[in-house]
Amino acid sequence: MYNIFLDDEREVKDVTWVSLPPGNWVVVRNYNDFVKTIQKNGLPANISFDHDLGVVGSDKEMGGTECAKWLVQYCIDNGLDLPRYTIHSKNPIGIDRIYNSLKDFDRYKNR
Repeated sequence: MYNIFLDDEREVKDVTWVSLPPGNWVVVRNYNDFVKTIQKNGLPANISFDHDLGVVGSDKEMGGTECAKWLVQYCIDNGLDLPRYTIHSKNPIGIDRIYNSLKDFDRYKNR
């Protein structure tokens, strides 16, 4: 099993302000690679999210929130549970956005 570390700049070893589980971490730098990695390898055991990932081919930022929203829809569409997750972003508003997007899965499951 593998883990995904979503961050456009940092490495796993650089994140000391949250506790990440040990294991094999695949570093993913942007939304497109996040989607491709999961589609190719299946869901990881853990995902650690950054929020600000920069611009990828358009004026709209495709950051951690968009990755979280895609993940929720992927899990719903495929009848899967969300993997464990951590949010290591230092952007407080971004943390809330990612967290709220992931909580949409719980609201869906509990309806």
